[in-house]
Amino acid sequence: MEAVEQAASRVKRHLWSQVGNMTVPGVPRFDNERGVWRVPILCDTARGILPIGEAQLDQALNFVQLPSKADLDAAAHRQLRATPVLVFADPDELRAKGFDPVTA
Repeated sequence: MEAVEQAASRVKRHLWSQVGNMTVPGVPRFDNERGVWRVPILCDTARGILPIGEAQLDQALNFVQLPSKADLDAAAHRQLRATPVLVFADPDELRAKGFDPVTA
């Protein structure tokens, strides 16, 4: 198994055992300047796959930086609040419910 797959697999095992199966690793990239693998942490939601953090591993694939479950949960909630939602409705009805609609 090549290093990219090993880095992704290591992060995936951690996420599934410590965070939950709604989280997945993105594509690992090696940062030559810092000598670490940077692996995006993604969350599969009803609104799509959202980036919620990043794990970093050294060349021996030991974790150097890893967000906590609480940090990942908070990031997922921030992303969901910031993600626009497309709703087909009467603008006046949306305003009455406290929404600020954007119309074309």
